[in-house]
Amino acid sequence: MSCVALFCCSAAAQNCTSTALPIPQDFSTNGTVYELGIWDPDNDGSQNEMLVVGGSFTSVGKQPIASLALWDGELWHQIGFGSPIPQVERLGVYEGNLFVSGLVSGFLAETWRWDGTSWHYVPVPTPLGIATCFLQYQGRFFVASSDLQSEVTSFWQWENQAWVPAQGGSVYSTINIFREYKGKLFAGGGSASLWNTGGVKVNGIAEWNGEYWTHPGFGIPRFTNITALGTHQSKLFFGGTALPISTFDGHNVQQLPGSTQSAYAFHSHEDVMLAGGRFQEGILLWDGVAWQSIFGGISSSTTPTSSVIDMLEWDGMIILAGTFDTAFGNPAGNLALLDISCLCAPDCDQNAVLNIFDYICFGNAYASMDPYADCDKNGFFNVFDYICFGNAYANGCP
Repeated sequence: MSCVALFCCSAAAQNCTSTALPIPQDFSTNGTVYELGIWDPDNDGSQNEMLVVGGSFTSVGKQPIASLALWDGELWHQIGFGSPIPQVERLGVYEGNLFVSGLVSGFLAETWRWDGTSWHYVPVPTPLGIATCFLQYQGRFFVASSDLQSEVTSFWQWENQAWVPAQGGSVYSTINIFREYKGKLFAGGGSASLWNTGGVKVNGIAEWNGEYWTHPGFGIPRFTNITALGTHQSKLFFGGTALPISTFDGHNVQQLPGSTQSAYAFHSHEDVMLAGGRFQEGILLWDGVAWQSIFGGISSSTTPTSSVIDMLEWDGMIILAGTFDTAFGNPAGNLALLDISCLCAPDCDQNAVLNIFDYICFGNAYASMDPYADCDKNGFFNVFDYICFGNAYANGCP
């Protein structure tokens, strides 16, 4: 897979430098990547941080490393004798320890801790042992766990080498994700059942006050499953199944124009917000006004459900993970790289200069019905896409 660099520019020619990781062409896996993480093996010691990749793969690059792999910036590594879990879906880091969790058989899951030398089994005390999300918050380490049969999630804290109930524990739903916003902790999840939090019924998103879960101050439609939370420019972004991407500014909720459903991940970078998920192109950019395509995004030739499941900024690059075999027009293997340190959506030919050739490039993309040419992201190709592109071209980029 080749590294993709995106550039920004104004209507006049502008030089723009970008950083690139020394990623080899075989930066890929043969199976879905569910989560990314950053781990410091010696907890702020002399060793460098490493990228952690968890998923359902059996090889990464050309090496037979299954379900869990480390990237040090040059080479892939296996942890110890390998992952104790065949499908790693959740990662957590706390005080130099790496926590991993995932399915081992059917609906049964296990959670393990790597201390830098050996693996330790640290089961989440629920019938099925499923960990849905790890969280480090205010110096403490938490895990949300779920019993799929009863949909009772518990909130546990890591203490004295074991999981103990945290204050505010049980929630009658499934927690998918945590996010801190304006000094408060928010949890996203939900399904057909409502949350029972501090005696208050809440659906989709709840706020934790340190003692129990409470209403966040805004409503989410029932039967909504929140799968993504993010923060950008003093706003809380949220999305999920049957719910277009929306924002909350502390007072009001706004559904973003042209937004899409099934968002799995957000990533904020300076003036732009990235959204990844199971939708057309898999990755979109919010510039404060509208969603922008990023050169066709990702796709898959083998499955109709290609998606970006997680995103992480590491060493100056945005790493995308999920299920796809093409990224930004290049072959990929469920991992992709994106440099948005200098981005310009109307720079169609990616040469860091806006000129007539970008119009020609856009016209060719339009003729071939490339998703990039659906500028207004409404699913149709028409004259309004040319107007949208023209406006973006005229505005240039900062």
